[in-house]
Amino acid sequence: MSDRPSSDQRRHARQSGLWSAQLETTSGRRLDCILFDVSAGGAKLRLNEPLAVGEVMTLVSERFGTRGARIAWTGPRQAGLTFLSEARVAPAASVDPDFLRSRAELLRQLAEAGESGIRLAHLADAFERKARTIEKRQHTPPLSIRKDRRPAPVDQ
Repeated sequence: MSDRPSSDQRRHARQSGLWSAQLETTSGRRLDCILFDVSAGGAKLRLNEPLAVGEVMTLVSERFGTRGARIAWTGPRQAGLTFLSEARVAPAASVDPDFLRSRAELLRQLAEAGESGIRLAHLADAFERKARTIEKRQHTPPLSIRKDRRPAPVDQ
C-alpha cells in the first residue's frame, strides 16, 4: 500500500462528487467503481476489487470520458489514479436537486454498510440541504432594485 499525497502535494484542483465509473484492465475486464474526486492529474475512487500499485488501466466515465491511468496508491476498498495524459476536467454544471438527492441516498447506503458511516451520513445530509437551497432559489423571484431613491409618481 502506498501513501496518499497530502493536499499540499497536489498539483491540480480537485472536483469532489460521487460519480459511477468503470476501470478497464489491459485484458478488457471492467470493474465498477465510484469516483469521489477528479482533477486534471488523477482521481480517487472506491471499488470492491483489490488493485496493484503501478498497474495501468483505463478509467471509463460518462461524465469525464475515457482516460488512461496508473494506480498511484491503494487502501481498503479505495485507490488513487494518476492520469497518463493531461486533460481538462469538465466544469461543474448547474447542480440538479434530484442529482444531489440520488447521491445522498447512495451515501446513506454506504453508511449503512459500515464504511465511515457517520461521516457519510453527514455528507448525505449536506447534499439534502444543498438540494433544498437550490430548489428554494429556483422558486424565488429575483429582487428588483430601483436605481433612484425617489418615490414613484402616483397618477391622480
